[in-house]
Amino acid sequence: APGGQPVSPTIYRLIRKPDGSYDKGEPLPLPSGLNLFDFTRADIDGDSTLEIVAIDRKNHLRVMDRAGKVLWQSGSTYGAGKNFFGTLSSTDKGGHRRIYIPTRIIARDLNGDGRADIVVGRNRLATIKFFKRLRYFEGSSIAALSWNGSALEPLWETRKISGYTADYQLVTNTGKKGPATLQLYFAETESSYPFVFWEAESCNIHVYEIRRKKENR
Repeated sequence: APGGQPVSPTIYRLIRKPDGSYDKGEPLPLPSGLNLFDFTRADIDGDSTLEIVAIDRKNHLRVMDRAGKVLWQSGSTYGAGKNFFGTLSSTDKGGHRRIYIPTRIIARDLNGDGRADIVVGRNRLATIKFFKRLRYFEGSSIAALSWNGSALEPLWETRKISGYTADYQLVTNTGKKGPATLQLYFAETESSYPFVFWEAESCNIHVYEIRRKKENR
């Protein structure tokens, strides 16, 4: 990235060539301040236009239009993660800073209304008094939210677990009779401490089955 920064301020489309390689295409029309890892685009209001759903530097969820106007911002925090670009000694001085990578934002129609809903992790970020550069987490959950015309409101949230949710994904389950259901897979590490020598060597995989209300009668 320019200036030695770990993340470029501009995101480009990649164009696949016949030989399998890629060329850089046109830049995506995105508001400034976003990087590749902290947003998704989805039609959350059913108007056939893609809105931008992003996690800001303070771990608040934002909904923006294409021009970057903020339509809504959450009061609660979402998407906090412990992976980052840079080093623990990175600061804003000299133009180099540590950039944390949020957990993924999934856009999927969960309630059958034809509009994309949002699924995002909620690792509970805590502060360590003497290690302010490090992140520590006190439990986690995964939340689903739906646009009500003026805000993203909760659809459901998994129970809070004691560990750190490292990653998650929604998978369509079509392997049984009846309507297809969604399965939420997520990985919980045994330790949420940020120090390398405290990291867990294993994790637990959880699976939840999600059914739409009209299919669960």
